[in-house]
Amino acid sequence: MSQSLSFVLILCSGVIVTSILTLMFYVREQRRQKLLQGIQLLQAGRILVVHLQRHRGFSAAHLAGITANTDEILSLREDISKDLATLSAMDEWFANNENWHGITRHWAALSANTLAMGQEKSFDQHSKLIQAVFQLLSDVAVYSRMEANPRYADTRLIWKEFLLIGELIGQCRALGMDILTAPKDSERQRKKKVLVQNNLDRIASLLKEPLCQRRLDVRQKQQLNEFITYVDAQTSRDLGVVSAMEYFDVVSKAIEMIYEQFDLEMVKLHRKVSA
Repeated sequence: MSQSLSFVLILCSGVIVTSILTLMFYVREQRRQKLLQGIQLLQAGRILVVHLQRHRGFSAAHLAGITANTDEILSLREDISKDLATLSAMDEWFANNENWHGITRHWAALSANTLAMGQEKSFDQHSKLIQAVFQLLSDVAVYSRMEANPRYADTRLIWKEFLLIGELIGQCRALGMDILTAPKDSERQRKKKVLVQNNLDRIASLLKEPLCQRRLDVRQKQQLNEFITYVDAQTSRDLGVVSAMEYFDVVSKAIEMIYEQFDLEMVKLHRKVSA
């Protein structure tokens, strides 16, 4: 009888231990899948940000009279609408997120009225929308538990810094085009020059941060320092003579480099989580 009881107890203990281990594995796997989903949302959000920044830049070119062609703007509107639809379909979390609803409403109003706005209002509205997307991406990081996991502390900080650097460069792109087309020594030009210089100072400061120093290679650091020198020469010190669209293209290369590094960090994080 005692042997039968012992067997039953051992059997029950085995079932309980197996159940606990199964539950622990299930919970860990659910967390891992949620984190992988968060990484995908951040990558999709980065694409949305890039399209919004380009829409801001081409809108600035149109409003400044640099080009009358609206094909690129219209194409970007379609891209942004697709980006929003893609993000909405990726996770049901968006359905109940007020920040997300605010972003979609803001874009609907901005896309319909961009070319009827003045340059300053267009820049301001685009920049506010991009900041709202940044906040949403921070919320995504919290929702996916990336923020809570100390294992990913470096990645958490660096993707935010890369997005911020990309946005500061994007603002320099739009503001610089306005500076290059505004009447020389006008109040508008002087005000925009101050804004660009503030952005350049912030970029230079971010590049000195330990994480940026570790994650960017020598070539990338040199490219960004050359970008700062170039923008300063064209917008603040008037040392060069270039067309606004040439300026747009040069600055765009710096943005692309930063976002390539952002994508690399996301790929490395995905591999770390999947391992």
